[in-house]
Amino acid sequence: MAKINNHKLNKMNRERMILFLNILVILILSVTFFIEFLPWSIALAGSSPSIHFQEESWDFGDITPDELPTYIFEFKNYGDEELIIKDIKVDCESCADALPSTKNIKPGETGKIKVTINSLDMEGRFSKRVYIFTNDPAHPRVTLNLSGFIKEKEVSFPVYMAYFYEQGCHDCDKAKAIWTSIRQEYPNLVIKSYDISLAENVELAEALGELYKMPEEERLLVPVIFIGNVYLFRNAITYANLEELIQQNSNKENIPPWEMVKEEEIEIKERLITRFQSFGLAAVAVSGLIDGINPCAFATIIFFISYLTLINRKGKEILWVGGMFAFAVFLTYFLIGTGALKIVTTLSFLPLARKIFSLVTAGIALVLGFISLSDYIQFKRKGTTKDAKLQLSPFLKRMIHSTIRKNVRLSNYILMAVVIGFIVSLLELACTGQIYLPTLMFISTIPNLKINAIFYLLLYNLMFIVPLVLVFTFTYWGTSSTQWAALTQRNFGKIKMAMTLLFFGLATLLVYTGISY
Repeated sequence: MAKINNHKLNKMNRERMILFLNILVILILSVTFFIEFLPWSIALAGSSPSIHFQEESWDFGDITPDELPTYIFEFKNYGDEELIIKDIKVDCESCADALPSTKNIKPGETGKIKVTINSLDMEGRFSKRVYIFTNDPAHPRVTLNLSGFIKEKEVSFPVYMAYFYEQGCHDCDKAKAIWTSIRQEYPNLVIKSYDISLAENVELAEALGELYKMPEEERLLVPVIFIGNVYLFRNAITYANLEELIQQNSNKENIPPWEMVKEEEIEIKERLITRFQSFGLAAVAVSGLIDGINPCAFATIIFFISYLTLINRKGKEILWVGGMFAFAVFLTYFLIGTGALKIVTTLSFLPLARKIFSLVTAGIALVLGFISLSDYIQFKRKGTTKDAKLQLSPFLKRMIHSTIRKNVRLSNYILMAVVIGFIVSLLELACTGQIYLPTLMFISTIPNLKINAIFYLLLYNLMFIVPLVLVFTFTYWGTSSTQWAALTQRNFGKIKMAMTLLFFGLATLLVYTGISY
């Protein structure tokens, strides 16, 4: 009997447990339903607006200093009356801004709250709240939670750069374009420019060259940049290299290169004098000879002499004109070396004029190259020189010769040659490839050594025009020599092909000069 009662009791306990669990499940489902569908329940009641946000919290993650990150919270009016955003407040004065897309939201429509974090006024981990005040009786105030982490601001120290240049130097123009562009990205870059043709700047350049362990053959040459404890010389001056050095030195304190030199410890002038005294005549002469290879001047004198020949100018006239052109180039470079043309070489329009001049001259050389190539092809086809285009007809030659004899004197051509030589020299100023010229320019400022320096400078510039004189000599001989004329008739095809290659080569060099610089 007792056994049966225990069995019934256990059964009743199980039934009660099942009933309790069922009631608990129903209660949980009811609460969930109530919470989930409360907006719709209020809407069905038809008595008021109802605001409901898709999410009420947002973590912005890591924020870099000076960044202004934003996030948009979206909400919907589930009521049957217009929802009104009465006010929006943030629990700090300037750490965040919250703006609604609209303050009046009709039933069933959506709205947005755009929140912007102002990282300038905060640092590290933050947690802020935005309060939305509405006319929803169930939710008169909705709280939006904001969080994130503002990283520590990196301190940028001034980066000091010493830039040495020379007026009229092609490579210097390229270097300046690079650092001018990069300075816009790095306002902490402080630049001082030094003209190497000034005596005081020569001393500073030599001192920095010693301090930065520059090879002696590179010192006083430009362009060169000193920044941090590194220098960039000529082809090493690129945007990438300069930017890397700026970034490396932006996170530490730097000493300006021009303040790193202690004049009492480094006897710069004595070192430069010693170097000058070690110069040999041969070394200075070879330096001038190498620097005198100037394709633009070559092309100009070839065109000049060829033109004079085509209009029947010969002998002494061509010698005078060519000689004065070479002398003008020599005198211009010598005066530049002594600093007498300092004002002229600083004219701002020279770089653009140089580019235009190079490209125009290249265009002329290219046209003459195609004409010579056409003459070569015609000669190969017909075997005769009478159809050659790169010459004037006898009638036209006589007419031009007669006109020039009457109206144009030799003195006018000489004056033209001098002016063109001067202009070409200014437009084709190049960075000297040797150490001798800047050293000579510095030594010429020392009274007791000035005569020796000027002598070396004369030698340098005389050798500088030797390549030009050789080109002039060959051109003159080729246009006036009877032996050359006979040789030309016998080897017309070869001569035309050589002229084609010459003109195309000059055009290529001039285009490269015009575009690259």
